Amino acid sequence: MLERREGSPAEKLGRILESGYFMPAALIYGLICWFFKLTFFAVYGYLAAFLLILIFCENVKNVFVPVLYVSYVIPDIVSDPHLVLYAIAVGIAYVSLFAFAIFRGLEKKKRGERVVKGELFFPFILFSVALVLAGAIGNFNPLAAAITFAFCAVVLVLYFMARNFTKGLTDGLALTFLWGAAGLTVQVLLYAFLKNYKDFGPDSFFAAQNVNVFAIMITLGIVSCFRFGAGKKTDAWYFVLSCVYYFGVLETCCRMMIVIATVLEAGVAVAFIVRSEKKIGFLYAGLCILAIAGVSFAFYDEVIKPVVDRVINKITGSFWSGRDEIFRFAIEKGREFPIFGYGFLAGEGDPSQREGILLIHNTVLQWICSLGYLGASLSVWFYASKYKVVFDKRNPQRAFTALYVLVIALSGITDQAASMDIFYFLLPLLLVAGAESEISKNSVSVSSSANSETAPSSVSSDARSENTDTPERAESEK
Repeated sequence: MLERREGSPAEKLGRILESGYFMPAALIYGLICWFFKLTFFAVYGYLAAFLLILIFCENVKNVFVPVLYVSYVIPDIVSDPHLVLYAIAVGIAYVSLFAFAIFRGLEKKKRGERVVKGELFFPFILFSVALVLAGAIGNFNPLAAAITFAFCAVVLVLYFMARNFTKGLTDGLALTFLWGAAGLTVQVLLYAFLKNYKDFGPDSFFAAQNVNVFAIMITLGIVSCFRFGAGKKTDAWYFVLSCVYYFGVLETCCRMMIVIATVLEAGVAVAFIVRSEKKIGFLYAGLCILAIAGVSFAFYDEVIKPVVDRVINKITGSFWSGRDEIFRFAIEKGREFPIFGYGFLAGEGDPSQREGILLIHNTVLQWICSLGYLGASLSVWFYASKYKVVFDKRNPQRAFTALYVLVIALSGITDQAASMDIFYFLLPLLLVAGAESEISKNSVSVSSSANSETAPSSVSSDARSENTDTPERAESEK
């Protein structure tokens, strides 16, 4: 990070990039690039933001905005004719990330400050060994191993950065999910409304991310509505926003996430109403929701009917949509390759593959299939350490941290994102890093309180040693 003098352009730029305004600005920029298919500007604009935050910011928590959301505003660049340009951008980001972590880590040690590895550092390294060695006996692919190693290294460095070079990460992530859900909901609804007009707006979903991950990230926004609204004066309006997000989840037609979001939204509604200081606000909120519903029904054929039809078709059809066949395949491959698994690359005729990648749509079965039983067992330390931090009683925000992490974990019952999407796989590590910071801060405050309480006790002890009166009198004076 460049040295920032008070009032200098570098200091002002750093403050802008660290502020809460950066998140909505970055997401609006990405949405515009998505809508007008400006992939080059999306990639290099987010790269510029990424580099500027690393250079000018003391607190780099906003660096996770472009990292997490770039894949939602660009198409699948693997098949893009300008792939080389985007590969250069990825390479610049990769090198800059490692250079930043090394430089800032050494700088921190030079100042005499402690560099923290974090609870998940070594468990994740062990887990990474299993990921890199996937398919090592019988189905090993050196290129896949190299790419997996690069992904694991990036995730580890981002976790290390989150642990050492951020402040207020838990609140920052909650706010990022709130704004991110707004952008993704607009994206989903725009597509639903405009897809019938081929000459206006994107003619396909036009995003590298799968629609299921859109549903998951919007659901995290519902948790953030609860996080920022429950018990506050603005609770009714956060409830309205959560209802809009819920409709965004419905629009994706992702059945598992619709179930999770429905349970979550029902709980949020009850919690909002019970904890609300002004119940009248919910009357206004209800009227607002009815008004939104009325406007939506004005576009029934374009927006409402397609959603209803798709959801009904999915429910009346097979709920698993072939996942039962995929699950059987995963179990068979786990038995066939029990040590380091079948790997992540799909063979010809294997079910559920995308561009040659094997997608099992269940986290546990993905690890059993791809890593084998021995490889999957190497993940136990990682997951045990993760949930130990998440539910640590010293974390004052553990309820919300747990909600975020559980939504992510439950999505892995029927979806591949929790295990196979690097942008989504990273989220629990960032949430754990934020929880660890909260625990450390709380432990320091408790320790300080304890010290302040023991100080008068020592004074009393000294006084008692000098007092010539009886011990009983000294005790009563204490």
